[in-house]
Amino acid sequence: MLEKKDLKIKDISNSEYIEKLFKKLSKKKKLNILVNLENGEAKDTILEFRSKEVFVTDTELINEHVKITFIFNDYAFYFFSKVDNVLKIDRPKTLYLLTKRELERHTIEEDEKAYVTINRQQYRILNIHTKGLAFHAPKKIAENGELIRDFKINLDDTTIFLDAEVRHIEKNNSMYIYGLNFKDINWIDKMEIVKYILRTNHTHLANMSDYSDDEIYELFDNSGYLDLTNMGFESNFPEMIKALRKIDNIPHISKSFVYVDENNKILSGANIVKLYNYTFLAQHLAVKKEAKLNIPCKMDIYKAIQNYILNHHYFKYYLAYFDRDLDWHKRLFQDIINYINDPQKFVFETLTWFVASTTDSTPLKKSNIYEVEKLYNFEEFIDYADKNLSDLEKGCYCYNKDIHLDKIKTLYELKDLYAERKMYKVTENGNIVAYLVAEVYSSGINLFNCIDSTKVYFVNTTIDQNEFLKAIYNEMNSFYRKYNKNYFHIVVNTIYGIDFKDINIDNFKRIEAARVIANNDGIREYKNYFKTILR
Repeated sequence: MLEKKDLKIKDISNSEYIEKLFKKLSKKKKLNILVNLENGEAKDTILEFRSKEVFVTDTELINEHVKITFIFNDYAFYFFSKVDNVLKIDRPKTLYLLTKRELERHTIEEDEKAYVTINRQQYRILNIHTKGLAFHAPKKIAENGELIRDFKINLDDTTIFLDAEVRHIEKNNSMYIYGLNFKDINWIDKMEIVKYILRTNHTHLANMSDYSDDEIYELFDNSGYLDLTNMGFESNFPEMIKALRKIDNIPHISKSFVYVDENNKILSGANIVKLYNYTFLAQHLAVKKEAKLNIPCKMDIYKAIQNYILNHHYFKYYLAYFDRDLDWHKRLFQDIINYINDPQKFVFETLTWFVASTTDSTPLKKSNIYEVEKLYNFEEFIDYADKNLSDLEKGCYCYNKDIHLDKIKTLYELKDLYAERKMYKVTENGNIVAYLVAEVYSSGINLFNCIDSTKVYFVNTTIDQNEFLKAIYNEMNSFYRKYNKNYFHIVVNTIYGIDFKDINIDNFKRIEAARVIANNDGIREYKNYFKTILR
């Protein structure tokens, strides 16, 4: 018996490899591809090679940011690009080799309503995942290698029509077992399979937005989550509920989960939201006091979030902030970091975090040391990031060609929300001391609006700490007031070694916080870590 091994999604940035691959593809002249758009739509179209340039053939793709998937030599590759106004695309700098089954195979239980219909005959599904399925039939109905077109899959009340290739046939007593590999499954159908597996494997999970405002409020109140108000954070529950009901279960923006008991009573909950172009923020993990020792009510939500984002076409980075139980989180994530052992995949970093209240009264006395001015040339900061920040951090926060966040702004605008980013530099005697990245989002996307934040990146760490923060405050107060914000946040990585002790500034409150940043491979290994400890 051959041993089946799970392979990995591998990112390939070797320019020579990519050049040789595209040279081979160009000999085909035309290539069938699957194009995924940011609004969730999927299209089958053609990639054409003309001389040394590459074009798509669908005019509806003009000026769209796309994910392009193609098959070559039985391997699936994908890459991200933008279609210009003459349908040309740039050759990618990074390719992703997709050879790992993206979701664990789900075995169908007897009480599940899961069937395929082929030539008007219905057969019971044995197992299913996002790449294929197996079913059995009482007679031989297909040959190995045969393409079955437009057959029907029924998963409870969900119906999907797909093409698939017969990859395996096995005779077991009087039944034939067929293994099918889906051909060019689009994102929408794939997500239907993901959602079916999640709700079947996690029978205690439901959508947070399916519950009443009072039930959701009770979760956050009983869990102590709202106690952060005492730390200087301002919660805005009505705005959060409004935003949740607006964007929840829109696949390219947000997904929520709650864990419920046998009486359909919520015990815990969390949600994820697409904060940057390819980054999902995990947030609002709340567990009621009576469920603190209930391991499944935490772990099921962790696993559901991991499975969901790992199967999302536009997921590259995971981000989470922590502002309580830091010692516990440090111990947990140190074990995970030791397990993964690769800072290019997964990091846990401590932060110095200031909560600052805005005011429309006289600003703080102007600093005689520091000047804060808008940075109009974003390339200047990108150059700084390339020299000083990790690829993981740069990718997570879009400190690259996507630095203006045009994609995420467009997505938010479609749901009457907004996202904005401005850049600043702090100078002393004409010399740059630090760069500031100020971001603001629609109220309610985060319960405490913690994502209305200004991240500080130092060039020179020898500073007058009070004067530096006063200079930042005056400029940022003006920026956030324009969006009617009562609070904003200033975030500094403790790696800079600035202690910020003895800060005496009105409207400021300091807390200790931390964050996790992980890429696709990091989350896969994060998931494997939990499998290991729970065996």
